[in-house]
Amino acid sequence: MIDSPQPAADRDLAIVFRAIGAGKYWFLVSIAAAIIVAIIYLRGATYTYTIDLTVVPAQSSRSQPSGPLAGVAQIAGVSL
Repeated sequence: MIDSPQPAADRDLAIVFRAIGAGKYWFLVSIAAAIIVAIIYLRGATYTYTIDLTVVPAQSSRSQPSGPLAGVAQIAGVSL
């Protein structure tokens, strides 16, 4: 019985998967090193939390309509 040759696409994919498999150890070592460096950095980092708050007084004007969509209309720039 004669074996038929594999198509070229199958051989090309096999070469690609072998190349990926050969480099996976370096990839895993690099990821592990990055995680270790991140953990060391975060253990020694100083956390700084800041917040900025701007408070603006609301304008109270009785001449403006006070319907449920009046605020949306005002945001959109529609003058009622």
